[in-house]
Order: sequence, then structure tokens, then C-alpha cells
Amino acid sequence: MLRALIAASPAEQRVVAVEETFELAVDLPDVVALHARQRGFEGGGEVTLRRLVKEALRMRPDGLVVGEGRDAEALDLLLALNTGVPAAATVHANSAADALRKLSARPLLAG
Repeated sequence: MLRALIAASPAEQRVVAVEETFELAVDLPDVVALHARQRGFEGGGEVTLRRLVKEALRMRPDGLVVGEGRDAEALDLLLALNTGVPAAATVHANSAADALRKLSARPLLAG
């Protein structure tokens, strides 16, 4: 469903997609795909979804897509929505009410 919503975006819009693993096949002319990275064996090199969401907002997107909001990045996603950036994310839930509960509780993980 998220892919269908993205595909309905006007072709001239710039969409930034942020994901842990590339799962969304976004077929638009101006798409920037950012990919999170796990910490290396030496303990460095980690790039979190939260950091990528903040970097994506600096790119001044017409739309922001977060592959799956599971943690503290949900706070940054909600802050982006409050500033007027159209955004979308996937949330695993059993119902719409459950999805809203999860999305409202996840910013608490941001500390």
C-alpha cells in the first residue's frame, strides 16, 4: 500500500526514502534512497535510521518515507510531519487503532 501511495506522487516531487534494508521499490524520477548501517566489528561506522531521518530533512524533500518506524526515529518522523513535510512510514500492527497506539508510544523511546 505504501508503494502505491508513493507511486501516486507527482513526478516532479523529490522523495527521500529512509530504510534499514531496501524493501520499497520507489519508481519516481527524483528519489534519494538512504540506507542504515549496522555497527562494524571495530564498534564504529553505525548509521541509524534516526540520523538518516534528520539528514533527509536537510535535503528539503517534497516527501519523506521511512521504511519502518520501530524506534526513536518515530519522534523525528512526527516532528517532520509537524513542520509540514509530507511523510509516510510502515508500522506493523494488528489494527488501525493498534498502529496509532504504537506510533504515539514510540517517540518515548527517544529519551
